[in-house]
Amino acid sequence: MRTFRSAGVIDLLARLASFVYYVLLGLALAVLLGLPLLKLLAGDDPAWSIGLDVPVFGLQSDATVLTRWSDAPLLVEDLRGSLRLPLAAMPWWLFGLLYVYISGSTSLMLLFAHHLRRFFQRVQVARPLEATNARRLRWMGLLLLALTLLRGVAETIAALTLRGDLISDQLQVPLVFSLNGSLLFFGLVLIALAEVFRRGAELEQERSLGSVQGL
Repeated sequence: MRTFRSAGVIDLLARLASFVYYVLLGLALAVLLGLPLLKLLAGDDPAWSIGLDVPVFGLQSDATVLTRWSDAPLLVEDLRGSLRLPLAAMPWWLFGLLYVYISGSTSLMLLFAHHLRRFFQRVQVARPLEATNARRLRWMGLLLLALTLLRGVAETIAALTLRGDLISDQLQVPLVFSLNGSLLFFGLVLIALAEVFRRGAELEQERSLGSVQGL
């Protein structure tokens, strides 16, 4: 009964991973093929725009929150914003940079979904502790680390670009290089799990060889 339930859960996860992979594939094709067409056909319509996530500062908060114990000052930290850049007014060189970033991040996410899908498909028909599964987990961790680094570099380049072209004094874009802590953590966890799977696969192989030699 336990084996049947485990197989059912793995089958469900494999189907879910396949669904996510094909959804991401469809979205990636739509975005990568549609963005250049939108840039060409947008004309002067300001409704079509690309959102660019950037760290910002310049907003001060002197608010105080009243609690049962005492007054607590409210400090604004790690402020981020999504700057909507109209496609029609965007220069082609900036559009090219954003397109390269979107293409790179989409490709990394698609590769991650592919390895996740293949991982569960492999577990369905073979033992989990295999060198193939260890390699896939390692690749998944490396892809998350690469996505984290790409986002950090892209935000730094975006900050450099906006600092030179931003005219309004209402917004200040700091030049900082930051990494997404969650993606970094999960990437390192997957790499550690890959090492556990690799060592487990070696132990399974040594045990199998010992059983054969004992016969």
